[in-house]
Amino acid sequence: MLFRSVTLAAGKSLTVTNSGVWTIGAVTITAPGGVTQDGAGGVTISGALTLATTNSAISFATAIDGAYDLTVAAGTGAVGFTGVGTTTALGDVDITSGTVTFGGDVTLAAAKSLTVTNSGVWTIPASTITAPAGITQNGAGTVAVTGDAILATTNSLVSFLRAVDGPGGITVTAGTAAVTFAGIGGTTAAGNIDITGSTLTFGGDVTLAADKSLTVTNSGLWTVPASTITAPAGITQDGAGLTEMTGAATFATTDSAVSFATALNGEYDLTVTAGTGAVSFTTIGASTPVGNVAITS
Repeated sequence: MLFRSVTLAAGKSLTVTNSGVWTIGAVTITAPGGVTQDGAGGVTISGALTLATTNSAISFATAIDGAYDLTVAAGTGAVGFTGVGTTTALGDVDITSGTVTFGGDVTLAAAKSLTVTNSGVWTIPASTITAPAGITQNGAGTVAVTGDAILATTNSLVSFLRAVDGPGGITVTAGTAAVTFAGIGGTTAAGNIDITGSTLTFGGDVTLAADKSLTVTNSGLWTVPASTITAPAGITQDGAGLTEMTGAATFATTDSAVSFATALNGEYDLTVTAGTGAVSFTTIGASTPVGNVAITS
């Protein structure tokens, strides 16, 4: 049990090997050389907690629970959590570090958000991240999804500033909120991508693995920049919102369907290569005439 702040000297570390529950109050733990929890017991925070190192690792071998905020400041150090909020949903979680690894689900309480500022790779396994007030990745590092992951908010933003790679798939449920990805599958092709939100913006190419598909259910505007979207098993837009090209766009499948339920606009060229797959557009250029259109299907 810990209810007072802990401050260690430069280069010194804190290691806790607990067989029972480690209870941490509203404190700041400053351990420049790192913070390690490696026991079989769980961890419960009973107040807003800050964990701080000087470019050193923060690692928890078992789940951390508690209905309070968690701030992690590790500089360029690695951060690893087995699970967050598995029994009792946490408050806001804000992580600044090098690499970030979640070993399991992350569950935050109502109106709470997850912010990750990573200079290294943020690794997301097969898991569900539930952050009702939003999920934001705004570091210089990339994101690797190693298993099929669900990112869920309650009508709040999902935003990734840097590229997200596979091989896992991604399901995003953001209700009526915006969804933004800088790019998907740039280094390692991703699995199935299924996005439900209001506005949707891809900042670059989207590349999915063989037999994987892209489904977009947008109530607002889906913005497609100058890019190539490659989804071998099909591309489906089935929301009530429109689609706007802000640059020349290519939609490519491997003998699979390309289908848009609402109008596609934008004064740029459109290329669709679907092999033997069916291609269906409700309207092209309804509000803004498009450029050259080339369809192979």
